[in-house]
Amino acid sequence: SNTNEEAIANAIKAHLGNVPGIPFIDIVKEAFKLKKFIVVRRLLDVKVSLRDQIDMLLMLNDKEEALQKALSSGDTDLALFVLMRIKSSESLSDYMLRLQRSKSLPLTLHLQCLEELERNNFHSELIKKNPDERERIAYSHIIQRFTTALTIPDQKVELNSASKLFREAKNDTVAQLIDEETRLIIKQDELEKKLYNVQLKGLSLVDTLETLLINYEKDADTLRKDFNLNDKRYWWIKIQAYAKKNAWVQLLEFGKKPPSPIGYEV
Repeated sequence: SNTNEEAIANAIKAHLGNVPGIPFIDIVKEAFKLKKFIVVRRLLDVKVSLRDQIDMLLMLNDKEEALQKALSSGDTDLALFVLMRIKSSESLSDYMLRLQRSKSLPLTLHLQCLEELERNNFHSELIKKNPDERERIAYSHIIQRFTTALTIPDQKVELNSASKLFREAKNDTVAQLIDEETRLIIKQDELEKKLYNVQLKGLSLVDTLETLLINYEKDADTLRKDFNLNDKRYWWIKIQAYAKKNAWVQLLEFGKKPPSPIGYEV
């Protein structure tokens, strides 16, 4: 019941609120998993960073409160991040209506959001007039993936748009590389949510595998299979990962596994 959840939240605050080193965001996430949403709300203001507060509010579907918190912080990038998250979760008409109603939205931010919407319309018209522009527009989508596309869904949209245009331009090689990148960022996002304390976004496939290999080898093995990495390449990645982390015991045990696809020098 609501009363029980209030009591739980109050007890957590009373007993742990002043204890240093308590990761309250982890408690909040566990409460969210258990669908104790009142507990989540009551604990959000206890040693939880603004970014984490906003993430949780968006997960609770409190879009307006998340946006207002971001705007109140004065951090334009954070506000844009929230807007892009909202944009990816609702229809275009609802999103446009939200922009119109949001009187506290700074003009520059408002224009940036509208520019993003207008950009896609402009690209469509440009391709109709000149189909040869496909590759140039495809590259612009890749640039957007690294600049204004702040959420995984938005990055996926940009990359999928780029891949589609490259295929239409008969450049299947680049399209395939982009598809691989799309798969990678989705997998990285899934792994970060699963493992909590691992940062993978922005890493290459090799760097992602090296990061996982020390403490999450099974996940690394699964990722390797997902991307069809051959034994020889993966063997080298493992050796490099263990060496970089000074994981000599793991490296020794690994060296005992037969057969080696790369051989060893004595």
